[in-house]
Formats: sequence, structure tokens, C-alpha cells
Amino acid sequence: MRRRGSSGSPSGPRRGCGWITRSSTPSPFDGDPAAAPQPLRPEPGLVDLALRCGRVFGLDIYGVDAIETADGVAVLEVNEFPNFTAVPDAAGEIADFILARADTWDVMPVGTRAHSGVFAF
Repeated sequence: MRRRGSSGSPSGPRRGCGWITRSSTPSPFDGDPAAAPQPLRPEPGLVDLALRCGRVFGLDIYGVDAIETADGVAVLEVNEFPNFTAVPDAAGEIADFILARADTWDVMPVGTRAHSGVFAF
């Protein structure tokens, strides 16, 4: 998938169009429910983890909630209908994805997924 105004094939894979994170402090649990989301560019390992989550559940557009632990990253949940409100240009990314896939959906076998990996942390 491509961003509007960028070069490249609109049907090519786009890994991680948007992502957000909340820092551990301040947090809603520390009395600051207004803690603003902070942009994060996930490391390749996190991107791979999110894409694997999408493949496991057969999802193309989804959200992954994960935390860092002493033993590594732990996936808390995979959301098939996530809230992308805080992700910059999420609406445009999703629209581009749908438009790029629209012409091929009628010829794809039932249950086949593109797995382009539109996700957010």
C-alpha cells in the first residue's frame, strides 16, 4: 500500500502504516488520563510480530496491543476493528488500501487475504 503522494505500486505491501504508543509515565493509572499518545516507529521485530498476528487471524486491517516485559514483547490483543483516531492519516491509508484492493476482491477465493499489514500498535 502507498501513501497518497508517494511513489510505488498501490497494491504493493505496506508494512505498518500507522502506530501509536503511550509512555509508561505519565499514564492513566498514575492519575493522568489525558496522557497523549506518542509517535513510535517500531523496530523490524515489532513489525514482523504485528504482521504475524494479522496472518494468524486472517486480517488485513487491524490493531495490535502489546507491552514490553522483562522477557520481551507480549501481545495483549489483536483488534479486528481498532480505533485509529490518533494515527496520522489513518483514514487516507485505509481508503487507499480499500481502493487498491477493490478491483481484485471479486476474483480472490473466499477466505483469501492479501495480508498487506495495515496495523497500529
